[in-house]
Amino acid sequence: MGRKNLHAYSDADWREASRTARQIRANRWTVDAACDDVCNLVTEVNLDVVITMVGPDYSFWGATARCRRKGCPGRVTFYLNAHGAPVQIAMTAKARQ
Repeated sequence: MGRKNLHAYSDADWREASRTARQIRANRWTVDAACDDVCNLVTEVNLDVVITMVGPDYSFWGATARCRRKGCPGRVTFYLNAHGAPVQIAMTAKARQ
């Protein structure tokens, strides 16, 4: 990423810097999957598995998945964890192509 002051990033900056699983891994950031509405389970996404299963160009932006807790009917929201950022970034908007 160009700037080091992550607190000054706009939504567009975050989307640009974390468009793909490959970029997130290259930045040494992590992604959490949180079942916000049903059971509140939060798990860290294994980026290596995602890259192997769906490819390095997979985008978490706007994506959703079922909750991993047995019996939970919820869907997860993906959150970007960037070292030095003031908060987790909810990856709810679609990435710009």
